[in-house]
Amino acid sequence: MAKRKRRRIRKGVLAAGIVIILVFLFLIIRLITNINFHFIGKHSVNEDAARYKTRTCLVFYPKQMDSSFTKELCEKSEEEKIYDYTLTKEGDYVLVDYGNDYYFVLTSDYKPIKVTSISDRGRQIISDFVRLEAKKNHPDTYYSTSFLEASYYTNLDVSEERFEVDRSEIIYTMKETGITVRIPMKYIQEEVGIHFPIAHEDYVRETYIDPTHPMIALTFDDGPYSPVGQQIVDILSYYDGNATFFVVGNRLSNKQLEFMKDSIERGNQYGSHTSDHVNLNKVDLDTGVYQVMDTVNYVRDHLGYQMTIYRSPYGSHNSSVSTSTGLRDVLWKVDSLDWSSRDASSIKEIVYAETDENDVVLFHELYQSTADAIADIVPYFVGKGYQLVTIDQLMEHLDYQRDISVAFHGQ
Repeated sequence: MAKRKRRRIRKGVLAAGIVIILVFLFLIIRLITNINFHFIGKHSVNEDAARYKTRTCLVFYPKQMDSSFTKELCEKSEEEKIYDYTLTKEGDYVLVDYGNDYYFVLTSDYKPIKVTSISDRGRQIISDFVRLEAKKNHPDTYYSTSFLEASYYTNLDVSEERFEVDRSEIIYTMKETGITVRIPMKYIQEEVGIHFPIAHEDYVRETYIDPTHPMIALTFDDGPYSPVGQQIVDILSYYDGNATFFVVGNRLSNKQLEFMKDSIERGNQYGSHTSDHVNLNKVDLDTGVYQVMDTVNYVRDHLGYQMTIYRSPYGSHNSSVSTSTGLRDVLWKVDSLDWSSRDASSIKEIVYAETDENDVVLFHELYQSTADAIADIVPYFVGKGYQLVTIDQLMEHLDYQRDISVAFHGQ
């Protein structure tokens, strides 16, 4: 009896031993099969590097750097891969570069660069890029007054989580629409307090005319008169529109020139309305040419802006003046009669009833009632899918090679 009991104990011990040995062998095999001998003895070119390793992937990274990217990087690696980096000083920042356009630009203590402040000019640049991207690639979003209002620079959400900082660009996402834009650092770094070793370039607003959507050209005579003109320009900018202003030379004071400069930078066009608002069919040719060109030359000399068009006061077109100056005389198709009614409701009623695609509409820059009407006219047409364009943009779209007065006046 005792012998049988001892035999059972020995068998049990033997069985347990065999199980232990098998488990040990299994662990050894697992360990061996998970060792990538290719990674043994591999070191970073950087002395102070940490490492992240999987069966097929080895990533070196700066110890001070957030390592969360390493798992994602290895998950993308389908083949056995070693990732090492080079460090480059870039101004106040550090470039951690893995090659093949995979890199991080970080602060000197290896933290992500954040956009924590931005100037009004920077907001304007971002707004321009967002609207341009929407107009080119998301027209269903763009042709909406709610989008244009939300994307105006003073309304734009520029909280830091909307930004990513790349080596040569700032990436901004308007989360409400999903629109993402990449803004070259050369234009905007000074506006966001970032200092990369990238030469600054002055930003020039890009315009885009969508050939699939209708357009109209709003025009304003008898300025510049900034108390009214500034309101008109601001309304146009709010809804990403532009217009054309025909100015009288004897009104070009320094204050008005400053207003014109800002308006031109926003994409509006300017033309001559003569120096003294004369009827070009009631003066001799030399006087008529002088009246048109004196304003053209004054603006060129003081603002560096070259006018290419003019408008005859009273619509009194003189073809000899056009030929002698080499400029197009731009008249109109729709007269808002703002000069007569001085009433915003009457102005809107005429414009809504008479304006159609490709029309040139006449207003004057002198009356508060005109600015009040424009505050409704602009979103009205934008909401209907119209583009508000300059005369040059309209002519380019229509490809007119003749005097535009023939195309738009008296028909």
